[in-house]
Amino acid sequence: MAKNKVFKLTKSGELYAKALKAEEYNADGFGTQEDLLNGMHKYYPKIDYASPVTVIKWDNIRGKLVDEYKSRKVPSEMCNSP
Repeated sequence: MAKNKVFKLTKSGELYAKALKAEEYNADGFGTQEDLLNGMHKYYPKIDYASPVTVIKWDNIRGKLVDEYKSRKVPSEMCNSP
C-alpha cells in the first residue's frame, strides 16, 4: 500500500495568523505576514491577524501538479501572483 501514497504528512498544527513564523509564510512564497494575509484575502476575505490558521507540512509529494511544477509547466491560475 505504500506505493499509493501521494505525500507524507510531517507536521500539522493550528495557531493564529499573527503567530506564523517567517519559515512558514516564506515556504508558501510570501515575504511577510502582511503579504500572506493580502494573498489569502482572495480565498478568505475576512482573514486577519487574529484568525485561526492551520499549518500543514509534508514531504514526498507526487502527482500531476507536482510533476508540472517541477518541470515549470505550472498553470497560471495555480500561481500566487495576482
